[in-house]
Amino acid sequence: MCGLTSGEVRGRRNDMSEERKAGRKSEWRVVKWGVIGLLGLVVALFFARGMIVASDSSDMAACNYNLKQIGLALHEYASHHDERFPQGETAAQVFSELIEAGYLGDGAMGPYPVYVCPGARQEAKEWERAGKLTEDTCSYEWVAGLTADSDPTSIVAFDKSPDNHWTRLLGITLSGRKGRNVLFVDGQVEWVGEEGFQERMEWQREMIKRMEQGGEYVGFEEGRNRETCKNHLKDIALALHAYASEHDGEFPFGETAVEVFGELIKEEFLDQKSRDLSEIPVYICPSAWVDVERWRRNRWLAAQVCSYEWMPGLNTESPREFALVFDKAANHRGEGRNVLHVDGHVSWNTEEGFQERMAWQREMMRRMKEGGEFVEWRDWEEGERGSGT
Repeated sequence: MCGLTSGEVRGRRNDMSEERKAGRKSEWRVVKWGVIGLLGLVVALFFARGMIVASDSSDMAACNYNLKQIGLALHEYASHHDERFPQGETAAQVFSELIEAGYLGDGAMGPYPVYVCPGARQEAKEWERAGKLTEDTCSYEWVAGLTADSDPTSIVAFDKSPDNHWTRLLGITLSGRKGRNVLFVDGQVEWVGEEGFQERMEWQREMIKRMEQGGEYVGFEEGRNRETCKNHLKDIALALHAYASEHDGEFPFGETAVEVFGELIKEEFLDQKSRDLSEIPVYICPSAWVDVERWRRNRWLAAQVCSYEWMPGLNTESPREFALVFDKAANHRGEGRNVLHVDGHVSWNTEEGFQERMAWQREMMRRMKEGGEFVEWRDWEEGERGSGT
């Protein structure tokens, strides 16, 4: 019968203990270097991302600079050509004319000429191969049909792709914004997110179509301000008619809009916030920038911060086309006014049209007071206005 002595047992235990210690050291060594390697990778990616983001910002700045140089060249050209921009359906055609005529040079911020956005990788590669301006090397789009006299907020040139300023590493998006640098008719350059850009371009196409039909061209910002102003007046109309329904058809008594709106707010018929959740309250037109700035300082309703005028002496039984509340003259650069009528609808009127309406309204109010004949606005507009009978 075989057996182990106590010394041999202790020796084997010591050997096993040493093996376990060595195994644990090896495991910890693997874990330690694994953690160090992982941290090193994270730090490397962090610095790589920082460098790439810096590169992306540099591309954005260079693209912005390119469009500003193009804007200067366009206006210099227009000053010698009856305020017309070069003829062309594409940016490459227009820029070629500017270059050939000596209005546009190659003074770009980066290694590419002004018609190549450094962030437009495809066009940049094409230019490196071709070395000249072509449809394939030009990274900008052109909006034909505009002149230096067009609405200053109209877009005339812009990044060809909304992905020009996205940064990727090994197929992974690290930074960037989906959108475009755009050049406006007045020469200003602005970054616009893709959704906002598409909204602006849709508006611009609609305005160009309207002009072709003999209508008015309204800039994007002013168009939005008119719509917000219209919504403010609709909210005021709801409050006025809700008040009147509890006061025998009478609107709040007051000689000014401030007095009337103050009563509506006090009686909780009018919420100061507009339906579109804009920052300004409903008694301010966003185009009345003086009122907007005063309100931001004071934050309360007062004569100095109310953008609308009130026509006293009317009620729900008054002629439906009568003007009840309307923009002050300066609100929309003097181009016209939104008008809230007695029946609650809101209409846009040019300043000339507004003055004609008010002349009719004053005449009809005089006739009604004296028991004379009332003439509808449409009939007055068609013929009675001239005779005054």
